[in-house]
Amino acid sequence: MEGSAGIPVIDVAALASDDLDAIGAVALAIGDVCRRNGFFYIEGHGIPEALIARAFAESARFFLLPIDEKLKIKINRANRGYVRPGTSSQKISSVDSPNRANQYESLMIRDELAPGEPQQLPGNPMHGPNQWPQNLPGFKEACLDYYQALLALARRFLPAFALALDLPADHFGRFFQHPTTSLRLLHYPRQESPAASGYGHAPHTDYGFLTILAQDAQSGLEVLDKASRCWIPVPSRAGAFVVNIGDALARWTNRRFASTPHRVASMSAERERYSIPFFFHLDVDAIVDVLPTCCGEDDPPRYPPVRFGDYLAERLTANYASARDNG
Repeated sequence: MEGSAGIPVIDVAALASDDLDAIGAVALAIGDVCRRNGFFYIEGHGIPEALIARAFAESARFFLLPIDEKLKIKINRANRGYVRPGTSSQKISSVDSPNRANQYESLMIRDELAPGEPQQLPGNPMHGPNQWPQNLPGFKEACLDYYQALLALARRFLPAFALALDLPADHFGRFFQHPTTSLRLLHYPRQESPAASGYGHAPHTDYGFLTILAQDAQSGLEVLDKASRCWIPVPSRAGAFVVNIGDALARWTNRRFASTPHRVASMSAERERYSIPFFFHLDVDAIVDVLPTCCGEDDPPRYPPVRFGDYLAERLTANYASARDNG
């Protein structure tokens, strides 16, 4: 089924079952769209609307805090915490972007690690504490409830992607034992001079495996259509998430699956925008090597193997350096 502006809509209810035939049907639809633009809406995901609404309400509460309060939890070296407007940019990206800072503010949240958990290893660039605001009762709990629900949803995609790539259904599971997942609360404030301030978020591709996005009713997200090379809108759709694949999966598939550039266009003086992306990435020690079903004598691997943690850390360190170093 086609959604707004030709972005497909896929019912993923079958992914919650053990029926490989039903999962295979979803896999066919996912594989088809990933060979094109790699962006689609999902319905039948099973995430309660009340849980999504609660996450948006808590996000609005956080961003209403005074800037001095938000800066008390400024993004740290483990890429967790607050990013103020104008302090992030696409220093490393697969897309050539204008040299203008992004005009959003965000809070970056990763998995809550208890002392001694396997992820707390030397050399894990994602290791470190989440940073939570003070005096916002219920905020942390709401964020973590939403985080866990989206993590469970993301894991359900693994068999479908495997089947879409002619692999056994359990192929990807071993690469996601301790995934480097991330939840981001994003706020795009009103801009008094939007043309001068630049993009809400400059053109970019996502870094990892899979992104699941909830967005409010305000428009702004646009995707670069592979066929026409035109930017097409991806408006909010009631009851649906937007899903897209990232650079790691495109690399894994030798570019058979498309990691597509997208952006949030310049905001206006009349409106603001909220969105909540959930990023589902591989284990830090997972090696991303071109899949055997995606290369051959006439299509050799385009990429050498890479340790995912190193690949991700390089991008995050470069793109958020200014946010860490400036108040």
